[in-house]
Amino acid sequence: MKKKDSILAFVSGLLSGIFVVPLLLGALGIPGFEVVLTALFGERNPWAIVFSVLLIVLFLFVTNRLSKKGEQKNV
Repeated sequence: MKKKDSILAFVSGLLSGIFVVPLLLGALGIPGFEVVLTALFGERNPWAIVFSVLLIVLFLFVTNRLSKKGEQKNV
């Protein structure tokens, strides 16, 4: 049952991150990630892709570490 709950939480977090958060931030006047990347690196700059990939890898690494840490506490 725990695995089903964690999958449901993951899917709901993913959907809210894709659909709800950008709408709320846009309503507040906060620019999206693509606007920030264009402002930082300019158009068609390969460093923007490298920066994005590094952020994704960092996020996955931290999430994995926190997940393993939580599993150790439950055992």
